[in-house]
Amino acid sequence: MRRVRCCPLEKNEPRLVVEFTAVVIDEILVSPGHIWFKDAEVSRKSRMSMTVKNNGKDPLKLTGWRCQLSGFSLIVPAEPIEPGKSATLDAEVVPARTAPILSDGVFLQTSNPRQSEVFIPIYGNAREFKFE
Repeated sequence: MRRVRCCPLEKNEPRLVVEFTAVVIDEILVSPGHIWFKDAEVSRKSRMSMTVKNNGKDPLKLTGWRCQLSGFSLIVPAEPIEPGKSATLDAEVVPARTAPILSDGVFLQTSNPRQSEVFIPIYGNAREFKFE
Protein backbone atom coordinates (compact mmCIF):
# COMPACT_ATOMS: atom_id res chain seq x y z
CA MET A 1 0.00 0.00 0.00
CA ARG A 2 1.26 3.45 -0.84
CA ARG A 3 0.11 6.60 0.87
CA VAL A 4 0.43 10.04 -0.72
CA ARG A 5 -0.10 13.14 1.37
CA CYS A 6 -0.63 16.65 0.16
CA CYS A 7 0.11 19.21 2.82
CA PRO A 8 -2.05 22.34 2.99
CA LEU A 9 -0.53 25.65 2.01
CA GLU A 10 -2.32 27.46 4.80
CA LYS A 11 -2.70 26.21 8.34
CA ASN A 12 -6.53 25.96 8.24
CA GLU A 13 -6.85 24.35 4.80
CA PRO A 14 -8.01 20.70 4.74
CA ARG A 15 -5.50 17.92 4.13
CA LEU A 16 -5.88 15.43 1.31
CA VAL A 17 -4.88 11.80 1.85
CA VAL A 18 -4.94 9.46 -1.15
CA GLU A 19 -4.47 5.73 -0.61
CA PHE A 20 -4.41 2.93 -3.15
CA THR A 21 -3.26 -0.65 -3.38
CA ALA A 22 -2.06 -2.71 -6.32
CA VAL A 23 -1.05 -6.24 -7.05
CA VAL A 24 2.06 -6.34 -9.22
CA ILE A 25 2.78 -9.58 -11.04
CA ASP A 26 6.18 -9.95 -12.63
CA GLU A 27 5.64 -11.63 -15.96
CA ILE A 28 9.25 -12.84 -15.89
CA LEU A 29 10.56 -14.20 -12.61
CA VAL A 30 14.26 -15.05 -12.16
CA SER A 31 15.18 -17.18 -9.16
CA PRO A 32 17.48 -16.55 -7.43
CA GLY A 33 17.34 -12.88 -8.36
CA HIS A 34 21.13 -12.51 -8.55
CA ILE A 35 24.24 -14.37 -9.70
CA TRP A 36 26.78 -15.20 -6.99
CA PHE A 37 30.31 -16.32 -7.92
CA LYS A 38 31.86 -16.82 -4.48
CA ASP A 39 35.57 -17.65 -4.60
CA ALA A 40 35.76 -18.02 -8.37
CA GLU A 41 39.29 -19.07 -9.35
CA VAL A 42 41.46 -17.37 -11.95
CA SER A 43 41.47 -19.20 -15.31
CA ARG A 44 38.90 -21.76 -14.08
CA LYS A 45 35.22 -21.86 -14.99
CA SER A 46 32.72 -21.10 -12.22
CA ARG A 47 29.08 -21.87 -12.92
CA MET A 48 25.73 -20.98 -11.39
CA SER A 49 22.27 -22.01 -12.51
CA MET A 50 19.05 -20.08 -12.10
CA THR A 51 15.44 -20.52 -13.13
CA VAL A 52 13.38 -18.23 -15.35
CA LYS A 53 9.61 -18.58 -15.02
CA ASN A 54 7.17 -17.23 -17.58
CA ASN A 55 4.20 -15.77 -15.67
CA GLY A 56 2.92 -14.09 -18.82
CA LYS A 57 0.18 -15.20 -21.19
CA ASP A 58 2.37 -15.71 -24.27
CA PRO A 59 5.42 -17.91 -24.96
CA LEU A 60 8.60 -16.15 -23.81
CA LYS A 61 11.69 -16.15 -26.01
CA LEU A 62 15.01 -15.17 -24.42
CA THR A 63 16.59 -13.31 -27.32
CA GLY A 64 20.01 -12.36 -25.96
CA TRP A 65 22.00 -10.79 -23.16
CA ARG A 66 24.67 -8.18 -22.52
CA CYS A 67 27.20 -7.80 -19.74
CA GLN A 68 30.54 -6.02 -19.32
CA LEU A 69 32.09 -8.49 -16.86
CA SER A 70 35.18 -9.97 -18.52
CA GLY A 71 35.01 -13.75 -18.92
CA PHE A 72 31.25 -13.92 -18.31
CA SER A 73 28.84 -15.93 -20.44
CA LEU A 74 25.18 -16.87 -20.15
CA ILE A 75 23.65 -19.98 -21.69
CA VAL A 76 19.97 -19.43 -22.48
CA PRO A 77 17.44 -21.94 -23.82
CA ALA A 78 16.85 -21.83 -27.57
CA GLU A 79 13.18 -22.78 -27.29
CA PRO A 80 10.49 -20.38 -26.01
CA ILE A 81 9.26 -20.83 -22.44
CA GLU A 82 5.55 -21.59 -22.43
CA PRO A 83 3.21 -19.66 -20.09
CA GLY A 84 3.40 -21.04 -16.54
CA LYS A 85 6.58 -23.00 -17.33
CA SER A 86 10.21 -22.50 -16.31
CA ALA A 87 13.63 -22.94 -17.90
CA THR A 88 17.18 -23.05 -16.59
CA LEU A 89 19.86 -20.45 -17.34
CA ASP A 90 23.51 -21.25 -16.74
CA ALA A 91 25.84 -18.36 -15.91
CA GLU A 92 29.58 -18.91 -16.19
CA VAL A 93 32.65 -16.83 -15.49
CA VAL A 94 36.33 -17.48 -16.12
CA PRO A 95 38.18 -14.70 -14.28
CA ALA A 96 41.40 -13.50 -15.90
CA ARG A 97 42.78 -12.01 -12.66
CA THR A 98 42.06 -11.86 -8.96
CA ALA A 99 39.42 -9.45 -7.76
CA PRO A 100 38.33 -8.97 -4.15
CA ILE A 101 34.90 -7.93 -5.41
CA LEU A 102 32.97 -8.86 -8.55
CA SER A 103 30.11 -6.45 -9.01
CA ASP A 104 28.30 -6.16 -12.32
CA GLY A 105 25.05 -7.23 -13.89
CA VAL A 106 23.61 -8.87 -16.95
CA PHE A 107 20.70 -7.57 -19.01
CA LEU A 108 18.61 -10.48 -20.27
CA GLN A 109 16.69 -9.54 -23.43
CA THR A 110 13.23 -11.04 -23.92
CA SER A 111 10.36 -11.13 -26.39
CA ASN A 112 7.94 -9.75 -23.77
CA PRO A 113 6.82 -6.26 -24.92
CA ARG A 114 6.14 -5.14 -21.33
CA GLN A 115 9.42 -6.44 -19.95
CA SER A 116 11.87 -6.44 -22.85
CA GLU A 117 14.86 -6.62 -20.49
CA VAL A 118 15.44 -8.16 -17.09
CA PHE A 119 18.43 -7.02 -15.02
CA ILE A 120 20.22 -9.66 -12.96
CA PRO A 121 22.94 -8.40 -10.55
CA ILE A 122 26.27 -10.26 -10.42
CA TYR A 123 28.29 -10.51 -7.20
CA GLY A 124 31.29 -12.47 -6.00
CA ASN A 125 35.06 -12.49 -5.93
CA ALA A 126 37.95 -14.07 -7.84
CA ARG A 127 41.02 -15.58 -6.24
CA GLU A 128 44.16 -17.40 -7.39
CA PHE A 129 43.73 -21.08 -8.18
CA LYS A 130 45.27 -23.28 -5.48
CA PHE A 131 45.95 -26.90 -6.32
CA GLU A 132 45.23 -29.11 -3.33
